[in-house]
This record gives sequence, C-alpha cells and structure tokens, in this order.
Amino acid sequence: MKIGVCGTERMASSIAQRLMSVGHEVEVWNRSLAKTKPLTDAGAKLFASPAELVAGCEVIIVMLLNDAATESVYREPNAILKSKLAGNLVIDRSTVRPDTMTSNGSSVLQQSAAFVECPVAMPTQPRSRSVEPSAVPRSQFTSLSSSPKREFNSRGQIQ
Repeated sequence: MKIGVCGTERMASSIAQRLMSVGHEVEVWNRSLAKTKPLTDAGAKLFASPAELVAGCEVIIVMLLNDAATESVYREPNAILKSKLAGNLVIDRSTVRPDTMTSNGSSVLQQSAAFVECPVAMPTQPRSRSVEPSAVPRSQFTSLSSSPKREFNSRGQIQ
C-alpha cells in the first residue's frame, strides 16, 4: 500500500520506518528537508509539497506540531486540500485544538475522502520537568481514534 507521511518529526518518522519495515511503500513531505533524510535514505520517496504527496498515496498520515502547521499544510497553495482526495484515507495524528481537527476533518470529508482523527497524547509532567518524547516509554503513549466504523474497516489492517 502507498502511504504518505506528512510531517517527519520523531514520532512520525518512527511510524514511517515501521511501515516500510512491513513492506508498505512510504512517501514523505516535511517543511524541513533535512528531517526527511533518514527516511529517504531508507527508501522513502520525497515530495515537494503536501498536495503532491497526497496525489500519489492511498493513505495519508498527517502528524504535525500545532494548529499553525496544520493550517498551512491543509489550506495554503500546494496543500492537502488542493489535491484530489476522493477515495483516500487521511489519518490525522497532529497535536491541535479540537475545533482545528474538526474543521480539517470536515474539509477532507467534503472532498469524498475518509478522515480518521487519531491524536497522540503523552503523559503530562509538572511544568518544572520538560519531557522529551524519546524518554517516555512506549507503553505510556495514548492514541485515541474517532471515525465512523466503516473507515476503520475499509482499508484492512495498516500495521
């Protein structure tokens, strides 16, 4: 399966590596080209824009840092919503406000694509202790998914 990964920070890069290791064809985009290098060195195909990435994939995983980044990646010229999404599955794992996720999901659905909301949560720490994601044991991350049941069953298992 061709899977696009939009945003290649630490967690998204780990997801992309895992997908490649089980035989998926992974394509990537990130604002900073340097952060895509480990993935392209491992065989991922690099795209120049989110719209180009979407055009070549069945499933798109979006994993961005904040609302401003998602606004840019979904709505600016050469963004996700400027590509033909019909029939694709967009899985958004970004850390954003609920209204931002709802707006992005509605826009994707209006283009006859499927949308799964799947943000990632880390355990919270007192403000005096900054925690790097790599220091948190895998068992302490939480993923929550929200979508109609048919979207979970439509593509089979994506490992």
